[in-house]
Amino acid sequence: MDTITCAQIANYLDVDFNGPDIMFNSVSIDTRTLQPGALFVAIKGKNFDGHDYLDEAIKRGATGVMVSKPYSGNVSVIQVPDTLWGYGQVAAMYRSKFKIPTVGITGSCGKTTVTGMVTSILRQVGNVLAPAGSFNNEIGLPQTLLQLSPQHEFGVFEMGARKSGDIKYLMELVNPSVVLINNVAPVHTETFGDVDGVAAAKGEIYEYLQPHGTAIINVDDVYAPFWLTKLKAQNIITFGLEHAADITCAYIVEEHHRIKMELVTDIGTIQVLLPLLGLQNVSNALAAAAIARSLDVSLEDIKAGLESFKTVTRRLEIKAGKNGAKLIDDSYNANPVAMQRAIDVLAKQSGRKILVIADMVELGPQSTTRHKAVGQQAKSAGIDVLLAYGDFARLAVEEFGDNAKFYADKNELIADLTAMLDSNTVVLLKGSNAMRVNDVVNTILQD
Repeated sequence: MDTITCAQIANYLDVDFNGPDIMFNSVSIDTRTLQPGALFVAIKGKNFDGHDYLDEAIKRGATGVMVSKPYSGNVSVIQVPDTLWGYGQVAAMYRSKFKIPTVGITGSCGKTTVTGMVTSILRQVGNVLAPAGSFNNEIGLPQTLLQLSPQHEFGVFEMGARKSGDIKYLMELVNPSVVLINNVAPVHTETFGDVDGVAAAKGEIYEYLQPHGTAIINVDDVYAPFWLTKLKAQNIITFGLEHAADITCAYIVEEHHRIKMELVTDIGTIQVLLPLLGLQNVSNALAAAAIARSLDVSLEDIKAGLESFKTVTRRLEIKAGKNGAKLIDDSYNANPVAMQRAIDVLAKQSGRKILVIADMVELGPQSTTRHKAVGQQAKSAGIDVLLAYGDFARLAVEEFGDNAKFYADKNELIADLTAMLDSNTVVLLKGSNAMRVNDVVNTILQD
């Protein structure tokens, strides 16, 4: 990152600092990765307090610290009411130094995939800063912003939300010129209450879009009319498959591990071969193309970016399993809509189809209904075998009936699953991150 000084930070935050006006070349919240010359921000989490590591930070070369508790040491000290807030504000101040087009992406499903697609497209025409993973919250997003440099010509940022106000806060940090809600699904309903609550929280990305920014709208989403009410004089580009839109498809053909589609835009049409599974990725590609068109990217560069896009890790990622089995690793996370899409992908495979699931967490009162639906959907789709673990996944097994089994012990599931693997078997594995389905994936990979 470009250097910043104590005085610049203190002036922006309207606070005082003690010690010399040090120049920082990085900002750190983790002593394990701290570089000499850094500002160390002592963030307090649920299970740790960065203030306990101040001496270690200085020992490792920090020349300044940001704290919310009194501290005296042989470094410059910036004291703020809340260090998490201070960390975000430092990132916002630093981002304001760069006058480049920036994109903000949120949604219940596919936002990381769309972020990757947009990044792949924009890298055809310039240098892009994008998150290394799903760095989409009040800690991860500032971490990405602080990596901006004069070499970057675009910034692409993913924004997540677990409660109302989260998107508004992230919008204030990034101030993007182009924004998207990819879609809305029953995700985090434990905190949002229902899907209407999810839509309202995501809608903050349009509500706080800068006056001359561009809103990308998924006209196939039932909440599109609601989101349009959040906009005033901003530019609007629509995409969709089921309704008339600025960016759409003329035809879609699923082939072996890829999708052939004809992309239709305001400047013409072009054939694209998406190297991905799942028809939902057509909608993701349309969203990415709409963002690219808002930035005047050519059709040829959009095509090149989409066709060179690599599947996001653990999202419908095809892997080789033991005994010649085919694995579809969709273990990164899970919600009801993404689970249905994963079942649809598995149903289209040839051979014996085994679905391995774990709980979808944070669904609150909807947990029982949503997990029962998974069992019903898998049965209706023609899935041959359902294996599950987790408190609520048991309900899916009960709904599926014969050829379904619930496991209280994950290791017992792994043993039974391994015995089922052969060259005529395809296994799709999915569950929320907290359930660590990736542990199952790793044990049945081909040696």
